[in-house]
Amino acid sequence: MAALERRLCGVDRERDFRCFLADRGGLWQVLVVDGADGGLDGFLVSVRGAAAPATGVVTPTFLPETG
Repeated sequence: MAALERRLCGVDRERDFRCFLADRGGLWQVLVVDGADGGLDGFLVSVRGAAAPATGVVTPTFLPETG
């Protein structure tokens, strides 16, 4: 995730992604798009609805273009 974001926009949030994936508080939902080559083509991180229904927080998201 960090490598994809770094490649696409030059931002490095590896620590944030580690926090999202560890999800110690049960707050984050992480969805990924697997690439045909086995790599990561996209991802979305959001707050779980039941954990904070009023926030609707979505973090930076990277999704592949479709033709």
